[in-house]
Amino acid sequence: FDTSLSMQARDVTPTRFGAAQTEALRLIDRLGRGRPVMIIEAGAGPRVVTEFTADRLALARAVRRMRPTDGPSDLDAAIRVAAAQRVRGRPAQTVVFTDRPGLQLARVVYRPLGGSADNVAITRAAASTSGGGRTYLLTEVRNFGGAARTAALRFTWTDGTAEVARVTIPREGSVTRVWTARGDGAARIAVETGDILPADDEAVVLVGQASRPRVLLVSGGNPFLEAALSVLPVRQVDQTAGVDPAAWAGYDLIVLDRTPPLILPPGRYLLVGTVPENLPVDVEGR
Repeated sequence: FDTSLSMQARDVTPTRFGAAQTEALRLIDRLGRGRPVMIIEAGAGPRVVTEFTADRLALARAVRRMRPTDGPSDLDAAIRVAAAQRVRGRPAQTVVFTDRPGLQLARVVYRPLGGSADNVAITRAAASTSGGGRTYLLTEVRNFGGAARTAALRFTWTDGTAEVARVTIPREGSVTRVWTARGDGAARIAVETGDILPADDEAVVLVGQASRPRVLLVSGGNPFLEAALSVLPVRQVDQTAGVDPAAWAGYDLIVLDRTPPLILPPGRYLLVGTVPENLPVDVEGR
């Protein structure tokens, strides 16, 4: 299954991915009893969803649970993984559900879905601060279709105010706009087109200090880490010698410097000279 963003397109009912699921369920149902099936997801990297099994109910549940992502897929890598599989010593048949061409290999069959390229997407949204301290927001809108499109770009700033601009994007071309950002926080950008793929019509950008993390250094004293954190682009750095995971929720990054082993709650960590008890790592040396 191709699980890339474009599989959310609505030029088939209900979506390209939904149509792929329906077709796959029919295929599984038609297979003879005892025929094993493996399901592989082509996301950012190949992922085996189910190993070979002839359990039709388990396969159907796995197919229904799958969802397309908001990112790209490495379809060719997943096809290579599938084509390398063997069933009872013989090469497996590979069926690929996708909306784009891929590797042409023996025993690989494509089930194409959709085909319309009528899509306008936000392909870039980024904040940048000038030397004078002013923050700008750069947005690129691309037209993947074969005809020019006119669309409304709506910017909603952190204070709730909005700006709207109409842009004309040439066929298979793009338009870039630069805006002066208002305030700190999350700016939301939307291109209003009503096209087949709404999932790429919106973006959120953190502007100003909001884009910088809050950091907690848990350490008994480390001048090297303290010096590094003093010059990195962070919003706030706090330091404590006490190990209290319940107090860490307000930070974007926790730096643990030679702390005793403990069970870490979910979060983002930089670990120096310590291995938490619930980290799937075996220490074989110093």
